[in-house]
Amino acid sequence: MPAKHIHIYSNQIMTQPATCTQAGALSVKCIQCGYVLLSEIAATGHRWDNGCIIDPPAVRHEGVKQFTCLNCAQTRTELIPELSPDASEEKPVFSISNIHFSNENGALFLAWDAAYGGSGSAGAYFSVEMKQEDGSWKTINSLLYSRRCSLLWTTADRAHYTAARIKMYVNRQLITEAEQEISFDINTAPMNDIGVCFRQYQGTVRATVRNAVSGRTCRLDIMTNPIEQHTFVPDADGNAYVDLNCDLDALRETQYQLLSFVSSASTNRAALTIERTAWSNCTDAFPENHEFSYAVDENHMLILQTDIDNIDECVLMLNSAEAADDLRIELKDGLALTERLLAQPNAYYTSASLLRPTDDKETVLAHSNQILNVSSSLPPIEITGAEHLESGRLSIHIGGNPDAESCYFLLTNDQYLPLEAEQDQLTCRTDLDLDGQRIEVIRTQVLKSGDMFTLYCSARDNGFKFPEKETEPDIKDPEKEPGKDNPRPTDETADIFIEQIQRGGEVRLTAPVTITDNSNNIELEKDVTLDLNGQTLDLSAISLCVPAGVSLTVKDSEGSGEIQSSVSIIYNQGGTIRIEGGALSISDSASGSCALYQQSGEMTITGGTFIGTAESTALAAMGGTICIEDGIFEGPVAIRAFSKAKITMIGGELRGSVVQKGSSEIIIGENVRQTA
Repeated sequence: MPAKHIHIYSNQIMTQPATCTQAGALSVKCIQCGYVLLSEIAATGHRWDNGCIIDPPAVRHEGVKQFTCLNCAQTRTELIPELSPDASEEKPVFSISNIHFSNENGALFLAWDAAYGGSGSAGAYFSVEMKQEDGSWKTINSLLYSRRCSLLWTTADRAHYTAARIKMYVNRQLITEAEQEISFDINTAPMNDIGVCFRQYQGTVRATVRNAVSGRTCRLDIMTNPIEQHTFVPDADGNAYVDLNCDLDALRETQYQLLSFVSSASTNRAALTIERTAWSNCTDAFPENHEFSYAVDENHMLILQTDIDNIDECVLMLNSAEAADDLRIELKDGLALTERLLAQPNAYYTSASLLRPTDDKETVLAHSNQILNVSSSLPPIEITGAEHLESGRLSIHIGGNPDAESCYFLLTNDQYLPLEAEQDQLTCRTDLDLDGQRIEVIRTQVLKSGDMFTLYCSARDNGFKFPEKETEPDIKDPEKEPGKDNPRPTDETADIFIEQIQRGGEVRLTAPVTITDNSNNIELEKDVTLDLNGQTLDLSAISLCVPAGVSLTVKDSEGSGEIQSSVSIIYNQGGTIRIEGGALSISDSASGSCALYQQSGEMTITGGTFIGTAESTALAAMGGTICIEDGIFEGPVAIRAFSKAKITMIGGELRGSVVQKGSSEIIIGENVRQTA
């Protein structure tokens, strides 16, 4: 079946006033199909004034007192007895004067003084005209019984008037008129920041207006039959409550428009700006007396606010311009929306409904016309390093410091994990096995503009490969050469090495050592001096960790000594490290780990060779100080510093680039050799 046509009506409302005996009418035309909506205004019935003397009595002459209907100006008369010979005769006086503008709490009026006979202007009515720029006169109101005319009911979009003319009528006859030069400008502007909600309230339908300007005159037009127009002034909080005459069924089938008036006036000059919304469907009129809206919480997350109980049983339906793009969100896991929208990187939702599913149907509890826009227009986040901490948390380092007004999420395997900003890093607790996985960091920020909320997200890129741990391949036993002590690198040898290095003091290798147990890093407990003595220390997939208060010195008394691992070989967690020789290299060419990594502490390098991979770097630091006097650093990125690390290199050789991020500092001396 074709979709039901919804009329969108023009701002031009034609009015035929009602009289005492004849009904009036309001009409407005649909700008799409030309359909004209007519609304009847009931006849008012006569309302007689107190009367005025139109033929004063005189000696031997009866006078006439005329009563005028305040609605239609129809008259009736009564005779006034003649005067005695000594009574004086009063001559009638007709006048209009002091035409001026008046601004009363934002409501703009054109006002004037008038007098008729000896009894003022009672019984007269007035018309108001204004002179347009082309010299023609436009009737503003043709039937006024008071001496002022509201200027808030104009339908003009833009206009400039140069004069005002007031005419006085009695018995439908023009009695007198007056003109005054004035300057009156009308402008219009769109209004997007005021929301209207319709709901059942104590047997009537109430319109609730929010976020309006306190103290400013507003008008709500409801395109029902008859047309409803309600003028109001919002309270100190910008809220207003208007009880309507129509019922909910009629409201669902029609539209509304909200107008706000900004005026300024002096005696002969005035300006009026009309801010108004577009005509909107009254689709948030529901009988359940519930409401909801989007909001931003203290953690800068987009959330849902509502007065509905048992919200975990409800569903949020986000409505897009295309029905196929609608999004259904179950609220059983809470009211936070940011994480649930990250999988929709570019979406635009024009309205939303809260539904409560039952056995055979879904009941609509509330509706909102707030707009929700999801935009992936923020630049991608560069990840400079990632690691598992002893505390069981995951640490991720990004280019620059985290933004305090943003939220961050870890994206891996289509899962989004919230990240916490801790000084210069992002952390979270997770049991996921991320080794060798591609990870990304997504930054979000929520901005509100009027009734539109925009969730900005950073764009996705190729991500960062998390350092991978692999099982050490089997190593064949080395052949013994006659006359030389070449012991087989057994697990027993590895156990002895770990025991000695944990005991502290000086540990000198006399044979190759291979660590086959990759379950735990080697956490130094005491100060150690490790002499490679020309031997190879294969750590497989663990690191030598140096905590705060502990020192490690690495030297190679015989030359050709080497330490290998598929992860960071030496990891400084706040201790003091001195490296005088030896070669440190990453054994896995696909690993994202670096040969030397410093989280904090101090490091001095006076010799040695440090080799990274295509996915990593030879030396990386996020904090502390490093002084390099000599040594070779090789890799596509030879040295990387981020966060608050300070690296000074006064000698040695660079066989790769140098990368500096955040507030880190790298100083390269003139004696440093740099080769491609």
